[in-house]
Amino acid sequence: MIEGAAVGRSFAFHGTYYRSHDTTYGKVSKLDAFSMKPVLIRDAGSFNDASDHKKKFYGLYGTLPLSTELKVDLYAFGLETEQRTLDGFTGEDNRYTFGTRLFGGWDKFDWTWDLMKQTGHIADADIDAWAVSSDSGYTFAGPWKTRLGFRVDAASGDKDGDHKAGTFDPLFPKNAFYGQASLTTLSNIILVGPTLRFAPFDKIRFEPAVFAAWRQNSDDGVYLPGMVTVPGTTSSNGKRLGTLYQANANWTPTSNITVDLDYLFYDIGSAIKNAGGSNSQIVILRTSFRY
Repeated sequence: MIEGAAVGRSFAFHGTYYRSHDTTYGKVSKLDAFSMKPVLIRDAGSFNDASDHKKKFYGLYGTLPLSTELKVDLYAFGLETEQRTLDGFTGEDNRYTFGTRLFGGWDKFDWTWDLMKQTGHIADADIDAWAVSSDSGYTFAGPWKTRLGFRVDAASGDKDGDHKAGTFDPLFPKNAFYGQASLTTLSNIILVGPTLRFAPFDKIRFEPAVFAAWRQNSDDGVYLPGMVTVPGTTSSNGKRLGTLYQANANWTPTSNITVDLDYLFYDIGSAIKNAGGSNSQIVILRTSFRY
């Protein structure tokens, strides 16, 4: 659904994909409806992958331009999983996400803010989770097109003893916001920090960023993409996840070729260190060809 680094999943469409456009009052409104199932990748053989009939993913996504400066997306997603373990509960997980995205720009300012709520149930427990994600910035005049931004993200974690599943599941997210290494995700987290983007040369762009992160709820663990819990963190002390330092260099020699060099250093905090973790760093070289 989103181009770029994301949770590596393929999907098979089942049922409906619908898009409508409305140009009333000179503004374009869109509505997408979809229904799909993840694909099970088989290690042996070729062209023999099959749909995962134990999961269903469906939803609606609409865009409404309120003005030239402000647009709003409204969305509702359903993810039904036959068997799952999360927050100490095991059983059928029917999870429904309702959200809105406010985005736009004015003069040299731009913004995109997401507000999300999750309901449903896992086994006999109600799901009660939430998340916010925001990126706001200002682009300076000049040939470098320098943009200074600030990101604020937060997502709920589970609280012990209330017989509710409080961990927000970001479903199938693009995790490159936090670096291509994908060492954290939008679950049980509070993350803030500045971003910078500038292009000192034609077809070359740099994007450094620094993020400080904490657990939203210390009763819950630390999560990686795919809702994988970092071992030992469900019982470790401390809320501090650490500080992520990242940088990206992008070169676009032609309209259909891009080369990216990424670096990330994760200076971990007490929540991970007390579970036996250590600092991490990674360098990634990526190329892509589009036609």
